[in-house]
Amino acid sequence: MTDENATIDDPELGRFARARSVLTDGTVLTHDWFVGTTSVEGTEVELMLEGTSSDEVAPLLPRMRDAVKRLDIVHRIATDAVVANFSTGAPEPQELDEAASDLTIEAIEAASDGTVILHLTDNCGEHFPEGYWPAVHLSVDDSVTQVAVNSGMTPGPTRGTAMPVAPSQGEPYDGGMQRRSPRHALMWAFLPFAVMSLLHVILLTIDNPLAAPTKLLLMPLLAVPVLVSARRLSPRITLVLLVAALSFSWLGDGAGTFFPQGPELPLMLTFFGIAHVAYIVLFARHLSVRRMPWWALVYAAWWVGMITTLGSHTGDLLIAVAAYGLVLGGTAAFSARCHPLIAVGGAFFLASDTILAFRLFLPDSLPSWSSPAVMLTYTIGQGLIVAGALVTLRKRST
Repeated sequence: MTDENATIDDPELGRFARARSVLTDGTVLTHDWFVGTTSVEGTEVELMLEGTSSDEVAPLLPRMRDAVKRLDIVHRIATDAVVANFSTGAPEPQELDEAASDLTIEAIEAASDGTVILHLTDNCGEHFPEGYWPAVHLSVDDSVTQVAVNSGMTPGPTRGTAMPVAPSQGEPYDGGMQRRSPRHALMWAFLPFAVMSLLHVILLTIDNPLAAPTKLLLMPLLAVPVLVSARRLSPRITLVLLVAALSFSWLGDGAGTFFPQGPELPLMLTFFGIAHVAYIVLFARHLSVRRMPWWALVYAAWWVGMITTLGSHTGDLLIAVAAYGLVLGGTAAFSARCHPLIAVGGAFFLASDTILAFRLFLPDSLPSWSSPAVMLTYTIGQGLIVAGALVTLRKRST
């Protein structure tokens, strides 16, 4: 006899409860396994115990505790097994190291026979098609008994609340494990931007007149890796949005040069505002990999703080500055839903414009070195955003 509301508490792993799924019509299905979560180095890992009652799953807890304690060891065993399973010859050490870095543990399943199954997720999106994930079965002595590739919704993100397939199940997979695509071309494509960014910051620091023309080269050079990757970007609207964001950023960088008779600051706010809108759409519709984290609320607090601090100094530009602050904060907030490179890039972009805002409206509040600091954080932010976007979009071509 089973209890659909049964729970079991473990002093090390926390509480486990019967797994449930909610169908689109509101029907609640109770599954034949228990689920819980544990935190490993700041990352949540889903834990699954096979059974329909507390008495059935209780004997599996020692095996699960042991696997969690030795997670580094069993993770490496699992990733090595995945590479070996899909290799035609002996894997190179570099291939094994790459797999250990790219394939992270999303969920751990303990079966009634003592087998532990590690469900892995392909972080770089280059090894397996989207919607597929490898699962490695380990016996009680950690020997590999099976390497499978499952499909459907991976166990981890659902946290047991909307899992459409049971643990270790899914459609058969007839493909192989793809090696990382050669990244040398893409790395070389970023090099001119990196070199020009460093040169520009140095020229600003020494107050060299060449700083102005080098600034206008930054965004065109950052567009190079985007164009190099253009054929691999899917859907195509992502390419349009990336190019639009960089193009309007370039117009914002050169507003005073391109439109010498126009009001420079309002033009800057307009062009960069459009660039941020392009980024927000790109992040929200095409690059998001997680829900908005709670800590993204800090960006709302940032907006309130900036308006409170600078509002009285902006004069007739108050509304424009407030609106720009909203899209800037929106870019940073939505970046938090994306690849870590994008999230960090969004924070750097926000930092750059924060420093710039103080330089524009409270010029006496910052030292002279804040000018190169604006561009240093700006180039880092833009570069990381583009790099993260290209990494994420590689999944579309796998």
